[in-house]
Amino acid sequence: MENYVIQGKVIKLLRMDYPKVNHFHTDIRLLLDRTQILIQNTSFEYRQLLENANQVIEDKRIQPLQHRLSAYVDLDIFPSENSTSQNEAIFYHQFYPTLSDIVNNNLSFIQFIEKIGSEITRRSIPVRKANIRTVPDKDGSYTEFIDISLLSESLSNLREYAKGNSDENKLLHAIIFAVMFMHIHPLQDGNGRAARILFNLMLQIKPLSYLPLTELCHFARSGYVLSLREAFLFSEWDNIIKFYCNCIHLLYGSATSELTSMQ
Repeated sequence: MENYVIQGKVIKLLRMDYPKVNHFHTDIRLLLDRTQILIQNTSFEYRQLLENANQVIEDKRIQPLQHRLSAYVDLDIFPSENSTSQNEAIFYHQFYPTLSDIVNNNLSFIQFIEKIGSEITRRSIPVRKANIRTVPDKDGSYTEFIDISLLSESLSNLREYAKGNSDENKLLHAIIFAVMFMHIHPLQDGNGRAARILFNLMLQIKPLSYLPLTELCHFARSGYVLSLREAFLFSEWDNIIKFYCNCIHLLYGSATSELTSMQ
C-alpha cells in the first residue's frame, strides 16, 4: 500500500491506516512481547538508562539500529535529531500527567501537545496552521507532511487511538502512536521530542524512569528515519518496531547478540 503522491520533486504524504495486531508476523509479535516483559520486569531510573545509552554510543554498538540501506545514504539528507533527552526528561518529571486526562477531549489533547512543544523548545509552538515540509535535499527534493485540511481529523483519530491503549499490547500501541504522531507532524518544531514524551506516557513509564531514546535516535538517525519512511510511504512497520524494541533492549543493558536485525 502506498501512502504518498509524487509531485515533481515533492513527496506528499497522504492519510495512512492504523495497523492491526494481526497485521504483524509472529516473530514481530514475539519481539514485542519479549520487550514489553523486559520493561515490566526491569526498574532503572533515567540516569542509569542515559548512562547505558551513552555507553552503547561510546562502544559503537548501534549497528542493530541501522537500516539495511544505512550504509548507502548520506547523513546530511536527514534532519539532525536532537542529541540529548535532558529537556524531555525534565518536562516528563515535572508535568507527568494522567493519560486519560490528556485524551479526554480534542482540546485537552491539543493543549498538551502545544505545552510539550513550547516547554522543550522554550518558545511558543502552537499546532501548525499550514502545510509543513522537511528541509530540501541538495537537489531541492523534500517531503511534505499530511495536508493541513486533514490535521484536525487526524489528531482526533490519534486521540481516540490513545484512549484504546491496553495493557495487553501496550508497547505496540505506543510505537504506532509515536509513528502516527510523526506522520501527522502537528508542530512547527519539536515533533520528534514530543513523540518520544508521548511514547513514554503511552507506556506509563514512571516520572523518574524516562526512556532516553533521543541519544540513540540521533546517533542512528539513518536507521530511525529510513524505518519511519518505510511506515509512512508503504505501511511497512516491521523495521520501525524493531528499531524501538532494539533501543529499549540497549537501554536496559541487553547484549547486542540478543537484538533483532534490521538488515
